[in-house]
Amino acid sequence: MTYAELELQRANYFNAHTFAKHHKQARYLVFTSWLQAELLLQPQSPFYKPDSAYPYAVRAWQLAQGSINWKRFPEGLMHRIECQRKSVLDFRKQKTLEKPSKAAFESWQPADLFIYDSLRYVMQAAYEQWMLDSVYNTQDIERLEHFKALYHASIWIPAINDTLDVWHSKALLYKSKNTAPLLQYAQRHPKGRYFNLILDSAFSKIVRDRDTLHAEWFIQVCNSEFRAQKAWQELYKQYWFFYQNKAPQQFIKRYPNAPHIDAILQDLNAEQSIIYPLKQEDSTGLMNIKFGYVDSTGQWRINPQYEYADEFYNHRAIVSNGDSLMYITPSALSINNVQFEEAYPFTNAVTFARKHNRWYKVYLSGHYESINADEVFKPDRFGTIFIKDGKYGLLNKNAQITISPVFDKISSYSNGYASATFKLQCGLLDTMGKFRPFSAQWIGPVQSNGQFIFKTDSVFGIADTSLRILCSGLQYIVPLDEKTYLVVSQNRFGYFDYSGCYVKFPEPAYDAVLPVTQYGNRFFLRWEQDRWPVFINSE
Repeated sequence: MTYAELELQRANYFNAHTFAKHHKQARYLVFTSWLQAELLLQPQSPFYKPDSAYPYAVRAWQLAQGSINWKRFPEGLMHRIECQRKSVLDFRKQKTLEKPSKAAFESWQPADLFIYDSLRYVMQAAYEQWMLDSVYNTQDIERLEHFKALYHASIWIPAINDTLDVWHSKALLYKSKNTAPLLQYAQRHPKGRYFNLILDSAFSKIVRDRDTLHAEWFIQVCNSEFRAQKAWQELYKQYWFFYQNKAPQQFIKRYPNAPHIDAILQDLNAEQSIIYPLKQEDSTGLMNIKFGYVDSTGQWRINPQYEYADEFYNHRAIVSNGDSLMYITPSALSINNVQFEEAYPFTNAVTFARKHNRWYKVYLSGHYESINADEVFKPDRFGTIFIKDGKYGLLNKNAQITISPVFDKISSYSNGYASATFKLQCGLLDTMGKFRPFSAQWIGPVQSNGQFIFKTDSVFGIADTSLRILCSGLQYIVPLDEKTYLVVSQNRFGYFDYSGCYVKFPEPAYDAVLPVTQYGNRFFLRWEQDRWPVFINSE
């Protein structure tokens, strides 16, 4: 069994498709209500209020039943949720969720298993947080050694799946990974505002050990779609029909219930390539790994012979044997028999490659010629940023200079604009080279609505591409969705509305249950009247 197939089995265990597709919002609200009930029921919890726990448990039960206009869970799940509810209400006597019998477990559907496992994880995560709160203060748990000491001393650890060492390592791993897919998912999620705040605090900024709990909880409970998507992508890569609307027969035979490729792969390359890279291993799977190319029927078109092979763009692909790179055709012929040290794919008719510390413009025909640049960045649809004598400029898709290298810095383009620095002055730069200075120390990417975040004198603001300042003097800003920013002003959270251009602050909530650390302050969130009011307590 391949790694991808193993991941797929795990993903199906948590059910990442049909159930999640129809029950995202209800599922999340059920988990939120369960967590609140658990926090209120536990004597070790700082929010221990047993008399207040029952309404939250009832709310979770009502949500699961669909009595508040949410979709119903799969048939047969209601009885099991009722059993779970009774277990939670008697949680002070029963320290862990009762494990189902083997026969009952085998009869559960993937959606049932997802619910069961998620509830177990939420409870175990809560154990861990209460344990940390009761044994160590914030300063004591800053270091991993304190986690290790706590691990050996605590009587609660048997109730937790992962040791604290593994938990801490996971937090560091998540911090280092690219979180763009998670952020995109958070934007689409019914409670995306909450997840955006969690992700921004946990990944983009300094992650404090005690606060990674909530990011970890988000990953484990609500991220099954990504585990499945990744697994399906790996399987698709094995059969290589990324750009086809019809799967190969051997794939359909082996995976008859596979989702349609369009439901999994979000960003398909428009080019209809005919062959795709694939690696081949020896019997041990550890040595003699070579890459070749297969077509959409699974037949080898180029036998495995490369240490690395990229996808075809404009019928050209980058391959390597050793430290050098070269471009080949679908017939395995080199376009120019030239080996480069660095190379970019042919997303346009012209690309760029480096050889002996010189950059070249490379054509589809194989012809290449040197360009007057010290560094060239990866091309995108707006052009190619390059550096000459320490100054930044821009090349168009035909490798012609559209913006001379006179800028101190040019960022990546977003919605037709890039932030740039000219003679130590920050401003906006369009693709035609028009630079408009703007009084700020930093300018963020331009959003699809033509607005951007800027920072000056340690405070944030919002402006549009006409350089009109919409809001300023804020302590913190983060885009929540296409209509709203989350802002902090005078140590209070609020929302900045794109259309109304104003800041409104909700009433502060009490005894918040989901803390997130940011900029040395603690942000608190609490579900109340169909929204997440938030406020800050300085530490």
